[in-house]
Amino acid sequence: MVKLMKNCIILILKIFLEVSGSMDLGKVGKFICRVRKEKHLTQNQLGESLGVSGKAVSKWERGISAPDISMLKELCGTLGITVQELLAGEKVTDKPATKEQVEDLTISTIGTYNKLFKAKYIKVIIILSTLLLVLSIVFSIIYIVNNYNKCFVYEVTSENEQFHLEGLIANNQKESSLL
Repeated sequence: MVKLMKNCIILILKIFLEVSGSMDLGKVGKFICRVRKEKHLTQNQLGESLGVSGKAVSKWERGISAPDISMLKELCGTLGITVQELLAGEKVTDKPATKEQVEDLTISTIGTYNKLFKAKYIKVIIILSTLLLVLSIVFSIIYIVNNYNKCFVYEVTSENEQFHLEGLIANNQKESSLL
């Protein structure tokens, strides 16, 4: 169930990013994969050189997530590409990018990272809400099971001029008995 929920969240995030018209994580991921293979590096080797796991690199290459913005220069240096090429998801021609192209790409990238950052918070909120719901259900079931056939015993003593009553009353949810 957790895996299904995780896949649903990933699908929603991909749809959100595609609809927003920002950087194409799939294209960037395929580009990272292609260049990594050209350099004869494994995912683990690339991850190790950047201080992340091979699984993180795998997520980048599948377009599920993006490398942290703080490691873009180091990633590009390791792969022998420019940041512009990485963010564009393709090799750039010898013709340098115009100022407008760089600005557009920068704005798009910052927007994507902001959306990914917000998406992480949404993911955490969904996970915590689900966890809270599951815990509530579990504790409710435990309470019901523990209190379903609980029997309460009361000692009773009562007197008046006509009668004297002394004994125990046993009471559960179904019936009461005087002992």
